Amino acid sequence: MDLDHSKARSGSGTSATPAPAMTAVTFRKGRQRWTFRFEKGQERDMIEVVRGMMREGRGLDWVDVAIITHKLRLLESVRPAA
Repeated sequence: MDLDHSKARSGSGTSATPAPAMTAVTFRKGRQRWTFRFEKGQERDMIEVVRGMMREGRGLDWVDVAIITHKLRLLESVRPAA
């Protein structure tokens, strides 16, 4: 199992309005890979998405969800206060 975290920018860069900062968390298990992209502040929503994927039988088990949830909560806790 491997869990990566990276920052990405959304949008094509042609807009006058800056695109929101996006965060990506990638989870690898064997030959499978899931990449979850979301805006800062949406970590809790992403946790619910991951839990839903487990309930739907999409290849994630409760241990996988616990690992991904832990990483998302860590990201949430280091987010600067607005």
